[in-house]
Amino acid sequence: MPFNYDKLWALLSNKNISKEELRNKIKCSQTTIVNMGKNLNVSLDVIDRIANVLECHPFDILEYIPDDKKINNIIPLRGEIYFANMIKDDSEGKDIRPVVIIQNNIANQYAPSVIVVPMSSKVANSNSPTHIKVNANDNNGLSHDSIILTDSMQPISKYQLLQKVGCLSEDELQKVDNACKIVLGLTC
Repeated sequence: MPFNYDKLWALLSNKNISKEELRNKIKCSQTTIVNMGKNLNVSLDVIDRIANVLECHPFDILEYIPDDKKINNIIPLRGEIYFANMIKDDSEGKDIRPVVIIQNNIANQYAPSVIVVPMSSKVANSNSPTHIKVNANDNNGLSHDSIILTDSMQPISKYQLLQKVGCLSEDELQKVDNACKIVLGLTC
């Protein structure tokens, strides 16, 4: 389908609004939300209600992508933070969350995938040496203090990267490097 709602899922994640909360606020069926998760067409009335509830423009929640243009030419850089769809099978819906690119920039330029570590805004009681706390600021673009979960590093397709949010500071990236060494059992 030529319409893509990944911007909506990123916006909801950034505003900490669940799909169920959105569904209740715009008074639509579960089927409508599922259809949007599959990038199927929905009525303009639904788009209008979402834009009103989120106080945004329709182009902030959907994107028109002609079928011949569905190529992701993103070249992310190590230490950048992106919103990413962490579910690989679109039929299962969306799990949009911030991730940190940890793969080196040469591989980022040429490979169709990138190695990332996911982030979580659930920061309570995280004393693990493989979890790095990051405070929200203008540089990283996060709206909430978060934890970088280096023990959950994984490769994802560049097609799963949705929107650049910001980047880590050099100090934060060094902490991520050290935590990754712990996860991988490397001593340097």
